[in-house]
Amino acid sequence: MANSEDPGGSPKPPPPVVKFNRNLPDWFGPQNDFIILQLSPVEGNNLPKNPFTVSKSLQLDGGDIEFAKTEARGTKYVIKVRGRRLAEKLMKLEKLIDGTPILITPHPQLNFVRCVVSCQDAIELEEDELLEELKKENVTNVRRISRKINNQLVKTATLVLTVAGTEKPDYIKFGLLRIPTRPYYPSPMLCYKCLMYGHTKARCSAEKEVCKNCSKEHDGECGNPSYCRHCKSGHSAANRKCPRYEREENICRMTVELKISFPEAQRIYESRQKQPTYAEISSTQQLSQKEIIEKDLLIQKLQNEISELKATCRTLQNNFQKAKSWIQRSQSQERNQSQDRNHNKPSNTIKIAVHPPKSTEMNPPTPSNEHSKPTDRQSRSLAPSQMQVDRSITPTKRMQSESSIRTYPPEKYAKTHIDAEHDGPTDIGLETEIYTTDSSQDMSSQH
Repeated sequence: MANSEDPGGSPKPPPPVVKFNRNLPDWFGPQNDFIILQLSPVEGNNLPKNPFTVSKSLQLDGGDIEFAKTEARGTKYVIKVRGRRLAEKLMKLEKLIDGTPILITPHPQLNFVRCVVSCQDAIELEEDELLEELKKENVTNVRRISRKINNQLVKTATLVLTVAGTEKPDYIKFGLLRIPTRPYYPSPMLCYKCLMYGHTKARCSAEKEVCKNCSKEHDGECGNPSYCRHCKSGHSAANRKCPRYEREENICRMTVELKISFPEAQRIYESRQKQPTYAEISSTQQLSQKEIIEKDLLIQKLQNEISELKATCRTLQNNFQKAKSWIQRSQSQERNQSQDRNHNKPSNTIKIAVHPPKSTEMNPPTPSNEHSKPTDRQSRSLAPSQMQVDRSITPTKRMQSESSIRTYPPEKYAKTHIDAEHDGPTDIGLETEIYTTDSSQDMSSQH
């Protein structure tokens, strides 16, 4: 039996087993909530380059995957699943179908969202008290925004809440109050020791501190002009209008809106800002000779059609001007004629003369001569006021009259013929002439 005091004779103890926490926290929501997991190889191993190996392994032991992508330059997988049961089943998977040992755990960053709320009623409450009250809203952290006024920190009603889940809630309940939320965009991470972005002063490896105003290493107060070490301009490195600060701020917004890590957002931003090279532009603009000829012919055809349309428009415009001039001349002539007619209009007088018929064929012959001569009543001129009386006293059985009114120019007169039958020893046809200077409407109304 080997001596226990002899280090060479005693067997080596087994290495300690590292146990990973494969259980979901209690704050994960109901079964239909999304959970984001992280698949990474065990230390000392690499994931297979064949993506179908990973896919078949997860579908065989887990189930349907809502979404998946790679991160950390392809060394890890981000897996999005629905429901707590499927997530717990996937976290029990220890190796792929090719034997590669893996580890699946909840993602350390993407399972949380941060939002901003403003509640004036909770301004007197401390952060610990608020966290205890908001646990039922899946809030895991509370941070109050303070403002420096007269070199003193003053509390504000604005709170930054960290909520468990993959989606920002629309509102947070503060008791009976529903406070709406808005996205939280983190500020760019600037080191105030070396004035470089991407880390803080606590993790800076620089040996000496750099002046925030002139970006140089010196002691005491700075009397140098402002200088930015990033854009080489005359302002401090922490100026919010610096192009470098705006770049970092846009990348931080992309991490929230696209729900990706900072390195991924940085690569996407740089690819969008990258200017295309001459080779890329020329490759996209290369066309065959046939396509160029077809485009030239199409352009020439369109130009000819445009010329024809222009000529048609000019012709229509000329015709329109001619028609407009003709209408204006016609209206002017009508106005002049109306003015002349009103100026030369005589007094409104009516004269009625009764004459014997011009032809005896229209009336039967009379038996005696005393009736052949017109009577005094028939031959005299009647006044306008007596016209209705004279016509009413004529002995007629039935009036059969035929009236015709003709309209003449202003310098002529209108003439009306009226034929009537009379009773008596013989029927005499009378022809009445009415002369007037009124219009046809006034004359017909008086007639």
